[in-house]
Amino acid sequence: MPNTNALPPLWSVAGVAGPQMSRSPERLSRVSGGVTFNMAPFPRTLTPSALVGGYTTAAVVDVLARFNAAAAYVGGKCAASRPCNTYFSTLGKNLSLSDLLGWSIVFYFWKPVSRVGPVPAVGETMPALQAEMISASYQTSFAQIVVSEFSLVSDIKLAATMVHELAHVAGAPGANDDGRATAAADPGSALYKELIAAEMALKACLLPRQFNSGALGVLQDMTQGWRGRGGGIA
Repeated sequence: MPNTNALPPLWSVAGVAGPQMSRSPERLSRVSGGVTFNMAPFPRTLTPSALVGGYTTAAVVDVLARFNAAAAYVGGKCAASRPCNTYFSTLGKNLSLSDLLGWSIVFYFWKPVSRVGPVPAVGETMPALQAEMISASYQTSFAQIVVSEFSLVSDIKLAATMVHELAHVAGAPGANDDGRATAAADPGSALYKELIAAEMALKACLLPRQFNSGALGVLQDMTQGWRGRGGGIA
């Protein structure tokens, strides 16, 4: 995928590019796999953190180039697909993927800051935390999405992550902390079919090879008093 300037005009990568690149992040933390992640702006270049283990042999990632390439695929291919837009419009908010290209969306970084326990070796564990939709305002067409470095290992991986999280913005449901994700383990259950809706967007949006049958949607309150809902691949 080409590394052109392809971010939609109202999309921003916090700390890097876009009309809201200087917007301050919420004071949010998330613990996953023994690692504490804080919501933060992105650095312009990203080196895989020693805290999360050797999940990739990649060296330094140019964050803007990666987001531009992923956005080029999402905007130029996925959002140009009629089946993709039709699927999005069925998710509950009557929004197509093309509609969301016109939203104001800020992407933040799940920054690893500390860990408990030993660091896994290369290939020892699969990372759990990929990304989460932190909030969406349908009155102002604004959303916040937080992305971990696990989703920046390739352009196509980030494109798939974007589509999954945007499907949550479009209304794809998810579990919270009430045990529904565990209850949905049976792929034949109605609950599984409900919680896999965001990931199913990859099949509809020209990203079938990125589909992960275990990537159930997660929606949970991320802050006290915050009206938005968070969601993502857990």
